[in-house]
Amino acid sequence: MKFLNKRHLIYLLSRRVPSLLLIVVLVFQVQLVTAATLQIQFTGLDIEYDGSLITTIGGSDLLNTVTLSVDGSLSGPPLVYGSDNIFANLTIPVENLPATGGVITMLNIGSFDLGLVTGGLGLILDKVSVQYLPLTYADFFFAGALASINGQDLPYGLVIGDPVTLSISAQIASDSFSVNPLNNILTGFTAAGTGEISGTEVVPIPTAIWLFSSGLICIVSLIKRKKGYKHLHLIKQITP
Repeated sequence: MKFLNKRHLIYLLSRRVPSLLLIVVLVFQVQLVTAATLQIQFTGLDIEYDGSLITTIGGSDLLNTVTLSVDGSLSGPPLVYGSDNIFANLTIPVENLPATGGVITMLNIGSFDLGLVTGGLGLILDKVSVQYLPLTYADFFFAGALASINGQDLPYGLVIGDPVTLSISAQIASDSFSVNPLNNILTGFTAAGTGEISGTEVVPIPTAIWLFSSGLICIVSLIKRKKGYKHLHLIKQITP
């Protein structure tokens, strides 16, 4: 059995390390493409329930504000009602919400569209949980969903990746609450509240390609610069 001496080992490592380094850099570049969390928060959401369907009031409900942030830092000035065209369109089919409170979870049902100036974001709700929570001082409605993107054109050049989460919190108007006395099931209400969409920010493809290519070019040029001299020198050292 033939053992490698020190010079042979150095020679082999000199041939392998650049390749390993290249792999590490490229993996790091890819990780940079999807590293941050993108959050879209909105206020002024008005919804209604008719006993079988939760929707935004009037179909497309005008919002008060929409903010977009990446890892907690604002990506641009908030979009504001009156100055910007911002609206939401929510549809969640749900029945048998108990008036005593409870949670119902459904799969592959519902949609949510967020209009932002001239673009927006469309979501298909893959898994939805809705909750009615009656308290002493007020009644609340909550909805949480895991969603797939059905189209997007976000401001400030932002791109959000699949999947995303949607959460809605709303206070029910006390004078709108109605219950079927025969089975104690909710038959209707209106509510006002806020919402949030959260997902992974994705660097647009041209930028991702630039990051990937820049790393590749730098490593290849470095290898070419050192490889010729270093390998020739090492080969001479280990040649009998």
